[in-house]
Amino acid sequence: MRRRVIWIVLAVLLVGGGFGLYWFQPWKLFTSRTVNEALPTFQAATPPPEQSSPAEPANALVASGMINSPAMVRGTCGKGRVLVSSPHPEQTEGLEAFAEKAVRWVAAKN
Repeated sequence: MRRRVIWIVLAVLLVGGGFGLYWFQPWKLFTSRTVNEALPTFQAATPPPEQSSPAEPANALVASGMINSPAMVRGTCGKGRVLVSSPHPEQTEGLEAFAEKAVRWVAAKN
């Protein structure tokens, strides 16, 4: 008899606790804002085009003269800064000072 009463009390507490969490939502006491941003969308990957010969690049941008061409891109990401460089300026003679300035720029606060 006593075990039965304990099981009934536990079941009532469990169900009551579940409904209490659903109705009162205590976790909302700890959130300060709501984010209403759209989810990122992704396109399905397309297979690369057929190559006529192994030496011919499949990418038209690469084929149009981007091979062995230096490129640099800078921007922001969240609260920080990003710098992408190709080829490596620290390995290029005469660009050692640029590498130091780039690190300082990325590390600087806005």
